[in-house]
Amino acid sequence: MADKKKSTFDLILLILCILPFGFDKLYKGDTKMFVYKLLLHFVAVGFLWWLYDLVCVIAGKYKINPIEN
Repeated sequence: MADKKKSTFDLILLILCILPFGFDKLYKGDTKMFVYKLLLHFVAVGFLWWLYDLVCVIAGKYKINPIEN
């Protein structure tokens, strides 16, 4: 039962991560990282961060803040 809930959570996170504006960060509860990612999209750097997050979600290694361990 727990595995099914985890896969549903990952699916929701993947769907939110497909949208490139940081909604995955907001969903995980970090408003500050959401604002950073959203603002970085206006200078075109956010696309690289979005691509990195998408790969991490697919690989199962997603972190809210990729800089922190």
